[in-house]
Amino acid sequence: MRKTLEVQELAIVIIAQNYDPSLLNPSLLIGSGIIEKDWKLLREPIVNNNGSQLLFENGITLVGQPGRLTLVEAIGRKASTETELENLSRRYVDLLPEIDYQSVGLNFRGYIKFEEPEEARKQFFKTLLAPGDWQSMGTAPVQAGLNLAYTFEEKQLNLSINEAKLNLRESEEIPVMLFTGNFNYELKSNSAKERQQQLKKIIEDWQTDLDIYTKVVKKFIKDASEINSSTSVEMVIEQAVTTG
Repeated sequence: MRKTLEVQELAIVIIAQNYDPSLLNPSLLIGSGIIEKDWKLLREPIVNNNGSQLLFENGITLVGQPGRLTLVEAIGRKASTETELENLSRRYVDLLPEIDYQSVGLNFRGYIKFEEPEEARKQFFKTLLAPGDWQSMGTAPVQAGLNLAYTFEEKQLNLSINEAKLNLRESEEIPVMLFTGNFNYELKSNSAKERQQQLKKIIEDWQTDLDIYTKVVKKFIKDASEINSSTSVEMVIEQAVTTG
């Protein structure tokens, strides 16, 4: 079966030394037009000086901590024009021009699904890691993760790959390979206004980083499809090999 990447989540993490999490509250966000009045909270908001958390029914989560703001959107199969996070982030940054913005991270999380429970494990250990006796040590299957760093002109993609389980329903788990990508940008200017403008520009260009992340992960998907086809042939011949 042909493998595809499903991008699950976009997250924007803003570091600002003097950020007060109590500034992340529904009244301020609605009153300033940052979010629509019809946005419904999934649960009672948490708002205080130590930390704030707002979870909305549309898949957006906002978390404020001292010196850090995290904005997350479950994008799934949304078109790029349907995502809310870019505009929401820029409006919020415009509302707080006096904040001392230091850096911003753009994070993507996606996965490829496998049909059989052992398929993801075989993909991980056969194509990403060299075989050896180290894989058979211990009383349970060894767990592994892989961290990679790719350099593209003036930016770097940090990519983590892990075998995981995707919980679709309470009684159903699907084996996946999880790909978590991060681009981190330092805001380089002595001027607070210029750093704010740099921050907004980086957020506006999030789709460029998504394209890079997607192109890299697709190389692993190609390998996954190849090993799946190869192992399926072996199963037909031997009637004893789990599809890989």
